[in-house]
Amino acid sequence: METFAIKKYDGKKIIATRFPAKKTLRRSLIIAAATGVKQTFYYKFAAFCSEMGYDVYTFDYSGIGLSDGKRVKESTASYSTWGKEDMPAVVEYVKKAHSDQPLYYIGHSFGGNCLGMSEAALECDAIVTIGSQHGYLAHFDIWRIPLVWFVFSISMPLLTKLYGYFPSATHSLGENLPKNVASDWSKVILNKNGMEIIAGDSWRRELKTNMLVLSFDDDSFAPQRAVDQCAYVSYSGTVVVRRHIKPKEIGVAAIGHFDFFRPKFQDSLWHSVIAWLEVQGKEQTMSA
Repeated sequence: METFAIKKYDGKKIIATRFPAKKTLRRSLIIAAATGVKQTFYYKFAAFCSEMGYDVYTFDYSGIGLSDGKRVKESTASYSTWGKEDMPAVVEYVKKAHSDQPLYYIGHSFGGNCLGMSEAALECDAIVTIGSQHGYLAHFDIWRIPLVWFVFSISMPLLTKLYGYFPSATHSLGENLPKNVASDWSKVILNKNGMEIIAGDSWRRELKTNMLVLSFDDDSFAPQRAVDQCAYVSYSGTVVVRRHIKPKEIGVAAIGHFDFFRPKFQDSLWHSVIAWLEVQGKEQTMSA
């Protein structure tokens, strides 16, 4: 693997990692992270995909991990920065580096939520989202809504003001977040328009590509109703294959919001996603 910098349109840089394909399938793949999750969390899954023949790229959003994550208090990054600058910069880089290959995209949570924020998503030949939800708290399980409301309307704003960034570890929400990201996350959760409140007029509903949308029955961060809202309303016009999976269906006790990317699911969930992507590749080859 190789870690390197990608320059954005404003001259600033984010840090990405490439996992070269181990066999020749001539396809590239971007893995876009969830809010507050460093790219290192996805390395094992990325290595697996490279073994399957994909040139795989992971990256850290501005203010997270290797992309100035140690200076989070100074970061001015926001959800708009991540969705309108960081993700498009990675897509542009990979498209140029592999201009002869189809480009596939796997977005975890925010990594899938942000797809409507720029033209970059239109460059992707197939998309998979993992636990990507609409965001608005009314779509969460009713018993969980009071806690979600408290965290995002009271606790997060207060702690962000106190620290100058959001100390995510206090709520088991990943890496520390730049203050503007925390503010945007709160807006998404508390507004009925979800991510569209951040994207504004630039929101694109029709991605014009096939999309596999996965959710898991025990995922409290992305309940089925919230994922359905994202899949069928936010991205209306997109060809969606929707799969909601119960852990017991694949013989495990739990999957949650993060465990899809753990190696224990290599022979089940990982292979099923690769199989779906392979079908997309065959269809594209036949139509070319």
